[in-house]
Amino acid sequence: MAYIPPKFNTNVLSSDFSWLQKGYSYGYNDSGPWQKFKRSGLYTSCLSWYNTLLNAGWTVTMTMDSVDNRTYLGKATVEASCGWAFPQIYGTETPENIWELDPQDEQKDLLNADFPNGTINATSKDTRTAVSKLAEYDGSKWYLPGASDNGSAYGLALTSDTAYVFDDGALNVNVPTAWNDVAGEYEIDEAAIKYKFVHLPSADYSVAFSLYLMLKAGIESFPIEASTIRHTMLTSNQWVAMASFNNQGRIISSPSMYSVEGVPSTLLFSVPVLPSPLQFIETPGDLQYGWRKIRPHVSRLSRMKWRITQNYQFGLWPVKAFGMVL
Repeated sequence: MAYIPPKFNTNVLSSDFSWLQKGYSYGYNDSGPWQKFKRSGLYTSCLSWYNTLLNAGWTVTMTMDSVDNRTYLGKATVEASCGWAFPQIYGTETPENIWELDPQDEQKDLLNADFPNGTINATSKDTRTAVSKLAEYDGSKWYLPGASDNGSAYGLALTSDTAYVFDDGALNVNVPTAWNDVAGEYEIDEAAIKYKFVHLPSADYSVAFSLYLMLKAGIESFPIEASTIRHTMLTSNQWVAMASFNNQGRIISSPSMYSVEGVPSTLLFSVPVLPSPLQFIETPGDLQYGWRKIRPHVSRLSRMKWRITQNYQFGLWPVKAFGMVL
């Protein structure tokens, strides 16, 4: 009796003596699209499907249900699954792109923090050093400009051995009545104590005094914006573009996040606008706000899927270490 090709959801088969089994399924989950199917029939026909799907990147299993181990004639079943959309045999999908904004803060030492919305940014790094010394000394004294105990027009602050004069570097100032200029130093007559003389910007007196009071009150840190923008791509194993290291380690401005890194303008959030840095290390401008591009993270998921994650960390970065902001 001649073998009659089966008919199941297809036309009558004439050369492919395998047929689609019940339970062929496809769908979409948190890893993206997927397919799964099963064919049974002559071993040679199932083997052809096995090779076709294997070459197309599917995960394939062959089961010899009843096959002669010499002639390889008989019945077999091939099962396969993949991570791209039905009904494509080869993965031709566009990767799923997910953009997230993760708000974070990091605590920064008060004297090294930048205050983009505050009024306590010192104009000189020497001022921050002075405040640190004054806060460490329990007997620090502060003299307001023009106060009854300060005959000068400049603010003064004392530790046990140092006088910080907020006089913009003037060498001959109208010193307090209790002070005398002796060999380039100042001394209090009644105590005969000599002080090291340190010049500071006059504009920093109120800033220094505020920082000093905060430190004495136990406020030692300030929360600094450290949000992360995360770009995740879900792809199949047939996706040919590898994870990119372009601009990795560089600092990127908010406008360049759109033009250079391709952040879509249709998201439910905008890339935060960069504040103007008021703090610096050596010279104004040597610290810049931006997004540091971290090297990508690549992980393999089920159903032949891959996840590529790219993070951008917001912060205030030294341009001499990272290069100018893109």
